[in-house]
Amino acid sequence: MRRRQVLAAVPALLAGCTGSDDETPSPTESTPETTPTPTTAPPTTEPPTETPPPYDRIPADPASLTAEEVEARLADRDCTELVEVPAICPGDDRLAVSVDPSVADLADGVVEFTVENRADEVFETNHYGWLLQKFDGTRWRHIAPLRVPMPSHTIAPGDSHTHRIEPVPSKVARTGLAYTAQTDITIGGLGPGVYGFSTEGRFGLTSDEEVAPAAVFGFAGEAPPVEPTEHVNDVELDGSELVVRSDAPREERGEVLITLSDDEPDDRLLPEHVRQLAGLRNTIPFAATDGVERIRYVGSDQDESIVDRYLEHLNPGGVDLYGFREYVFEVTAEG
Repeated sequence: MRRRQVLAAVPALLAGCTGSDDETPSPTESTPETTPTPTTAPPTTEPPTETPPPYDRIPADPASLTAEEVEARLADRDCTELVEVPAICPGDDRLAVSVDPSVADLADGVVEFTVENRADEVFETNHYGWLLQKFDGTRWRHIAPLRVPMPSHTIAPGDSHTHRIEPVPSKVARTGLAYTAQTDITIGGLGPGVYGFSTEGRFGLTSDEEVAPAAVFGFAGEAPPVEPTEHVNDVELDGSELVVRSDAPREERGEVLITLSDDEPDDRLLPEHVRQLAGLRNTIPFAATDGVERIRYVGSDQDESIVDRYLEHLNPGGVDLYGFREYVFEVTAEG
């Protein structure tokens, strides 16, 4: 009897050790793995290759002078050097000639040249007949004007007349009357240095004795560059000739041809001469182009005709070869 009770207890113990299905932990749900989508790098594009221009340019004009440096140069100059007739300089009793200031700034300065008649008789003159020159270190050089109207003006006793000279760096002369002015004169392309201004006239309406009110003065500051005008829109190399073009109707076109030479020049141009005219500004700066023998500017016929007139003013006898910096060339204007 005792043995049956023990055997009956064994299944109960085994059942307690096994446990029920409710106590078995649930398997953990796993998150499905995602495979990263491969990224494709954007295609690389090479920057476009820029074609170098078919020309070189001469370096910019480095000239720069302070007011003190210009004043020192003025001390060595005298207004009697400016004219061939008797000069009337500042300090004369009959005509009071003054220039103010003695040195002006190229950036915003204006020089006033005044002639006051202190005599008892009329001073007859031509207010358009002024002359602006620059001293190049050895001699005085003509800068402007190009053409002079010939009316007659008078300065009565006690009266005066003033010319105002204002530099405008970017201005170029388009016609022979570009600088025609009897009072306010705007001049393009001026650089620093010593200048002279003069007019001519005579006392009394019947006198034949010419005299010239004159004075020297200066401009200080930095020279504008010798560079082509803003109107140039195409430059191309045609063999040994560089062709420079600007906008101009076909029926109004003219040409300026610069032919380079290895000979010595007959005369040299100042930067002020070159900067005056589109025909020179649009040819000479390209003289540094390797292998080029000629530079042809195709532009307005006014740009072409004014080159001839201006160079005739500089050298009335005419010259064959001009020099500018290290370059020598012949200038031909072709209408």
